[in-house]
Amino acid sequence: SVFLYEPSNLSAYLSVVDVSCNGGNDGTASVITVLGGSGGYIYSWSNGQSTAIATGLISGNYTCTVTDVNGCTVTSAPIFVGQAPAISSTEIITDVSCNSGTNGTATLTLSGGTGPLIVNWFGMDPNALPAGIHSYSVTDLNGCTYVDDVTINEPFEIIVIESITDVSCNSGTNGTATLTL
Repeated sequence: SVFLYEPSNLSAYLSVVDVSCNGGNDGTASVITVLGGSGGYIYSWSNGQSTAIATGLISGNYTCTVTDVNGCTVTSAPIFVGQAPAISSTEIITDVSCNSGTNGTATLTLSGGTGPLIVNWFGMDPNALPAGIHSYSVTDLNGCTYVDDVTINEPFEIIVIESITDVSCNSGTNGTATLTL
């Protein structure tokens, strides 16, 4: 009697590491286990890479076809490489109340990113801003950065133009003083 060996069906199990920053390209997908077949596996990813670990991935769906030495193949179900939502900011601005004042404020409502978000005003106090353009950056737990600026306005400087006419005689009452703003 003759016994023919038939390898078991191929199956591949994958894992994913998401992209660290929105719009980035540092995601990975890995074939962590291949079962069955006859060894000597060849990997072919849907993006053209040919190793067990696909690197430099952007967010999206990927598949991997594994081929053994006998030419038997299995294609994985699509796996999704994700990414955090983009960091964004909504600003509420209060302009300075007087020309050359420093009581302008900028309040930020932040969203997106991964983990806690840290704001850097580059040495400025967002509760005591003078008029002008002020930049800030927001950094998340992965080191992803969002940079924007706020504009604080101020009222025009009050300019007083005075026009004085002296009295014509001592103890006279025909002098004038006019102030124009």
